[in-house]
Amino acid sequence: SLQVLLEKLAGVCLVEKLRYIQLYEVDFNFFQQFIFGRGAMNTLMDRGLLPEEHFSKKGSTAEDAKFDKTLMADISRQARIPMSIVSVDAAQCYDRVNHIIMSLVWFALVGVIGPIRVLLHCLQTMRFYQRTGHGDSTTFTGGDGSYFMGLGQGSRGAPPSWVCMSSVIVNILRKLGNGARMLDPMTRALIHSVGAMFVDDTDLHCWVESMRSAEELYETIQEETKMWSELLLATGGCLKPEKCFWYALDYECCEGELLQRELVDWELLIPMDDGSQRPIF
Repeated sequence: SLQVLLEKLAGVCLVEKLRYIQLYEVDFNFFQQFIFGRGAMNTLMDRGLLPEEHFSKKGSTAEDAKFDKTLMADISRQARIPMSIVSVDAAQCYDRVNHIIMSLVWFALVGVIGPIRVLLHCLQTMRFYQRTGHGDSTTFTGGDGSYFMGLGQGSRGAPPSWVCMSSVIVNILRKLGNGARMLDPMTRALIHSVGAMFVDDTDLHCWVESMRSAEELYETIQEETKMWSELLLATGGCLKPEKCFWYALDYECCEGELLQRELVDWELLIPMDDGSQRPIF
C-alpha cells in the first residue's frame, strides 16, 4: 500500500493536521467493496438490523442527521420535558477496529470465512510505503509478523464495515432500553431513538418521560454515555475527549411562563483505553 498525506485544511501543511490515505491495489479494493460493501450491507438491511439512527446509508446525508437532532430538541421544548444530547466522537474509528470482533460481525453477515481470511491476511501483513514531495520511500512499515489492525483509510470496505460494527453497538443499546423514549405528539406512537450517527460522529439522545428535571436525568445520562464508551472500547475503538461535549435541555416556570433553564456546567466521565476516566463538558 502507498500512503499519502493530504491537507485537511487547505494551505495547512503541519504534520499533525494532515490526513493520510492509503492507496491499495485496484482489485483488492474492489474485492472489499463487493464482499463487504455490498454483501454484508445488503444482509444487514435485509434482516432489518440497520438502525434508523444510522444516516451513513444510501439516501441519507449528514444534514439529515443534524436535522433529526434539531427535531428531537424541538419536541423536548414543545413538551417541556428535559433531555440531553451527548456528542461522542470516536478517535481514528477505521484505524482502531479490532479484527477479532470485526471478523465475527462479518461472518454473521457474509456467512463464509474465505473472503474474511483473505482480507485480514492482506491487512495484517501489508507493507506500507510513504509518498512525499521527495518521492516514494524505499523502506516500509508493516509486513509479515506486524499484524496491523484497523480497516485502512481509503479502503472501499472500511465505511460499510464500520456501519456494520457500529450498528451492533446501537442495537445493543436499543435492546437495553437506552436512549430517548417518547410519544409522537401527533400519532401518539412510541418513538425510541438512541441518537443520530453519521460515520463516527454520533449524538446520543437521553430522554425519560417520567423524569421532570435535568438533575433527575443526570445519572441516566452518565450511565448511557459510559455504556456507549465501553462498547466502543470492546471493538478496539476509543472516544476522543477533546472532541466530545454534551448539553442538557430543561425548563422552568417563571411567572406563569415555561422558559429554558440556565444549567451549571456538569461533567460526564468517559472510560479510556488505558483504564482511566476523562471528563467531558
